[in-house]
Amino acid sequence: MHFFRSPLTRAFTLLLFVLLFGTLGFYFIETDYSLFDALYLSVITLSTVGYGEVRELSTSGRSFAIFFILLGFMIVAIAFRFIVEHLALGWSVKSWKQKKNRGMINELNEHTIVCGFGRNGRQAVKRLKKTPTTLCGGGNE
Repeated sequence: MHFFRSPLTRAFTLLLFVLLFGTLGFYFIETDYSLFDALYLSVITLSTVGYGEVRELSTSGRSFAIFFILLGFMIVAIAFRFIVEHLALGWSVKSWKQKKNRGMINELNEHTIVCGFGRNGRQAVKRLKKTPTTLCGGGNE
């Protein structure tokens, strides 16, 4: 279930579920609605556009619409929360990490960076520890 860890994946899955639920509900309750009509009614209901029904809804259809509006509102709100959470956390954490890294880099002077700490990297570090002066002319290169 690693797929559902992403807040965006959860949000879009919830939205798809509620749209499918509404479409199938209107399709089976309103027998004169085509699948496309049921999808259209679900979309305009969820989006709160409210263009109006394709055809008059039966009492059962209106009862389902009431339930679908309440359920849809809750699910859309939860999906919206996942999207906002993803955006807010992504921006704030990323921004904080970048600021922290910039501060650490600005404080560095007379240092040497060793990329890789395998056999060769370990030997390079041993030599650097034994060398009293910097190898790169002051650490600025």
